[in-house]
Amino acid sequence: MTDRAHGLTSFIIAALILVVLASLIFDCTLDDSFISFVYARHLAQGEGLVFNPGQRVEGYSNLLWVLVAAAFEVLRADTVIMAKIVGIACAILGLLLTGEIARRHLKLGPAVIALGLVFLATDIRVVYYSISGMETTFYLLQVVLLSYLLLEDRFVPAGGVCGALILTRPEGILFIIPLAVTLVAKRTGLRTAVTALLIPIGVAVTFEAWRWHYYGALLPNTHLHKVDMSGSFARFVLLHTKALVMYSLRGFSGTQMVLGAAVLGIGILGRKRLLPLSACVLMAVVFVWYSGGDWTAFSRFYVPVLPLIALFWMGAVGFMVERAGRTLHRRALLVGLMLVPLLISALHTATSFLELERMREIDPAMNCKAHTEIARYLERASAPGDRVAINEPGAIGYYTGLVMIDISGRTDRTTARLEREGQLAEFAEHILSTEPRFVFLNNRQYPWDTDLHPSHRAILEKMQETGLYARERTFELSYYKDLILYVRKERPDLQGNQALLSVGDPLADRV
Repeated sequence: MTDRAHGLTSFIIAALILVVLASLIFDCTLDDSFISFVYARHLAQGEGLVFNPGQRVEGYSNLLWVLVAAAFEVLRADTVIMAKIVGIACAILGLLLTGEIARRHLKLGPAVIALGLVFLATDIRVVYYSISGMETTFYLLQVVLLSYLLLEDRFVPAGGVCGALILTRPEGILFIIPLAVTLVAKRTGLRTAVTALLIPIGVAVTFEAWRWHYYGALLPNTHLHKVDMSGSFARFVLLHTKALVMYSLRGFSGTQMVLGAAVLGIGILGRKRLLPLSACVLMAVVFVWYSGGDWTAFSRFYVPVLPLIALFWMGAVGFMVERAGRTLHRRALLVGLMLVPLLISALHTATSFLELERMREIDPAMNCKAHTEIARYLERASAPGDRVAINEPGAIGYYTGLVMIDISGRTDRTTARLEREGQLAEFAEHILSTEPRFVFLNNRQYPWDTDLHPSHRAILEKMQETGLYARERTFELSYYKDLILYVRKERPDLQGNQALLSVGDPLADRV
């Protein structure tokens, strides 16, 4: 059997494993993905790229993915299901390209390639984000494709992929750097270099001009919400460097051997032979440092470059196996450096599956089944024109179609600014000035918390001050986190809706 046939067999096996594992958690959906779907639905309905009709705020950070979802909305397909199918397909294509890079440019043996692809196919980061509803594996495919095209010296198509990366994620603009560095390192002709660079630069300039015209801002509102620029530069560097280290350690928990070997592989192969890959990995590290990490589980920001990290791991293993001498030594090295971390990763994936099902230590928004049930309740209890204030507006906003007041500030500039500046009294007043009929507060954000988050506490105190809201019920999200529902009291139809709160309701209050 030829190396190409071996590679195809390894890819098919890995792809089948990924599909089987993804199907086991197919109904898990990240709440944030529904924010993109709400924008997509409103665009398809002619309301524009808005979360709430008439309010132009860029509360998403994945324009190209929103446009893909909007196409599903126009076709009246099930956007959630289709997003998951596309996510799985992108992950599979990413595996295919990873195998091609390993075979064509690293010249690795069939066993190393097979184990490397199976590692990726069984990794919880790849499996979960392929079905999360997010753009993560869509972005992964573009990063791996960019790397492949740069290694193949196909620079103009690489410029086109770089343009797509810019439209898919804000940090996509960083990938102009690997493109430029590779063009310089390979001493490409001036005409080719200029053409390749002008494509993503043109996309970036056009995108920013449109963003300013449409939203009146040069960065998405998620930047204001997530990145704290209020302190000194030294404080920013210190805190974000610490966050980078902690995020990386958590993200590669159980697979430190892979990360260590990958760093070795970058040292051996990344300077010249695989310069595009090492440059792309560096861009992911820069973004994690700048953003300060993310609240989601399974290291979302590293997933797009995980195949590249795996390639450096595979390359380091291949390098050491070649120099191991006797066949027995080679096999022992292969087992120790590849099979052991693969088994550890598979075990981590299995335990993560249990976490997603039981919702113990993981954030409930990673599997928002409870949010979907709450949306069904609100569909029965609400009236047209009602507003809902909530920290996790994705699934509930998508399934109810109600106006959502995002307490987290992702889809509201004023909310994000006031919370960032610590003006919590003004923050709470702003939230309640929108006159939401329903207000949901989290009793705690993390398992170790003993009270409401300060911003939620400020809203509660403001509601108590006005006397306009009454606590209605509690919805269980996980063993440590609940959503507490408060309802505005002056609505004349409120009493009629009380009949919906029966003892037999599957979402009855905790005892």
